[in-house]
Amino acid sequence: MTSNKKGYILILTFFFIALSVALITGVLKQAMNFQKNASLMRDKEKAKLLVLSGVQLALDQVSLIEEQQVAQEGARPSQPDEKAIQVFLARWFSNVFPIINRWNAVSLTDQAFGVDGYIKYFISCEQGKIDLNNFANILEKESKQTAQQAKSIDADGKTETLDSQDTSNVKSYTSVIDELVKKEFKVDLVATLKEAKNSIPLEDPTQLLKYKSFESAKNSLFLPLNNDSANKKIPLTLMDLFTTLPSSGKLNPWFLSYSMARTLGLQRKPDAQVSDIIKQFKPKVEWEKEWDKTLAEFYGKQFKSIPKEITNMFSAECEATAFSVIVYAKVGPIIQRLYAILERENPDKMQRKNIVFKITKIVWF
Repeated sequence: MTSNKKGYILILTFFFIALSVALITGVLKQAMNFQKNASLMRDKEKAKLLVLSGVQLALDQVSLIEEQQVAQEGARPSQPDEKAIQVFLARWFSNVFPIINRWNAVSLTDQAFGVDGYIKYFISCEQGKIDLNNFANILEKESKQTAQQAKSIDADGKTETLDSQDTSNVKSYTSVIDELVKKEFKVDLVATLKEAKNSIPLEDPTQLLKYKSFESAKNSLFLPLNNDSANKKIPLTLMDLFTTLPSSGKLNPWFLSYSMARTLGLQRKPDAQVSDIIKQFKPKVEWEKEWDKTLAEFYGKQFKSIPKEITNMFSAECEATAFSVIVYAKVGPIIQRLYAILERENPDKMQRKNIVFKITKIVWF
């Protein structure tokens, strides 16, 4: 009887030892997982702060305030002369032109900034993209004009119907853009906007994705993070090609977005001298006379080789009232990314020597 009791105690002892080991192992595992998750959460928050800092960085770079433009309280700001404004705009252009339509990077170290990571951002001008709402309005006007042009009034005042072949070779801005977009993105822009007629004006280019023709473009919405390969082209994306922000509807050749330039068959040469372009900048340009002297080498195309339906839409003035920026930030294994819209606070006050932008929209993706 005594022998049986001793054996029972031994088994019970081993049982409690095994249970204790299992409990301790579970606690240690939970502690390690908590430590790992806490580290990831910390990196996530740091990356979130960095990506927002990237937006602020872009905001500062596209803005410029004349240092001497500090008005005393109650005093009326002086009106700068035209020459002073041109000099100011040239200064602003020299700051912005080198950083748009390319990846900009900022590396951070724990020793200098308290965090190891990087920020990468890509800035585009909204006036260098296709204004979808303006495009839809032009499309509607062209449809009405086509119906009217299908009829001709002869000398006797009689109306005669023209053969459809008489107008079939007539190209328009919308038809040329539609062909180019269809070639690059395999989507039917004109048909989609006609289908979305009741939704015009559009609030965002992403609204196009709900239509069948644009379903294939869902993976080409935002610029992906560049892998720093010099031989790899930046992919074309919808948000870099289209805009819905209010504008004149014209295209600003100085600031054509990367996707817009590629769609038009313009290839920015890697060895193009940005400094030379900056020296030739003018706030107002007659592109038919100046293109070949200023931007032909930069874009790799003479003015006459660009469809006149497109060049007719080139803005003579350097309109830039909004920019978009895509920002990626990485801390440890965590990457945060967002898309933001920066709009000018005083777009109607072009005679003032200050250009200030503000954040009006942020989209996390």
